[in-house]
Amino acid sequence: MIKKEYIIRPTLEIRVTEDDINDILFTALNGGIDHWCREVVEVGELKGADVCEQITRGGKLGFVSGMDGEAREMTLPVFLLGMRRWLESGCQVAIEGNRIVTYEEIGEDEADAIIQFALFGEYNWRR
Repeated sequence: MIKKEYIIRPTLEIRVTEDDINDILFTALNGGIDHWCREVVEVGELKGADVCEQITRGGKLGFVSGMDGEAREMTLPVFLLGMRRWLESGCQVAIEGNRIVTYEEIGEDEADAIIQFALFGEYNWRR
């Protein structure tokens, strides 16, 4: 006998701090995206002490893909959209209250996926 399955699509509200975003970008820029990204540059004036702080300070980052050679810009709203797409894609993350329990568990693969979801709308190039 075939058992019925039910689909539930919960709506979650997750709080992400500027430090969380900077940490995820740091992880991505230091090994997470190097298999597809040729170059990352600040667009305009450097807003923070480090490139990974650029978007949380109101700036933009440019990502040059080694796959198609195109440059894509990332702003804070673009990053947050990538984070949402990553969460909706079925990633495995522990949520307690309205926060991801520990951002330290977001390693290179997860940071890579977040950046790809932000820039391309999907996770194309896995390591």
